[in-house]
Amino acid sequence: MIRLKTIELVDSIESFGSVPTGKLLINTINAHSYNTALKDGQFAEALVGGDVLVPYGASILA
Repeated sequence: MIRLKTIELVDSIESFGSVPTGKLLINTINAHSYNTALKDGQFAEALVGGDVLVPYGASILA
């Protein structure tokens, strides 16, 4: 199962300061990808396995 409260999201300009420089794998998460991750463990692993996870959409930030 994927729990957003346990995943560190890059959710503000300030949090970009902690992002490493160089090549990165940047993933985005929206409501659809969150729901897909709940049902598909491999997708969830790929989603959170990148270097940066950026929320996309008001439903994720709320």
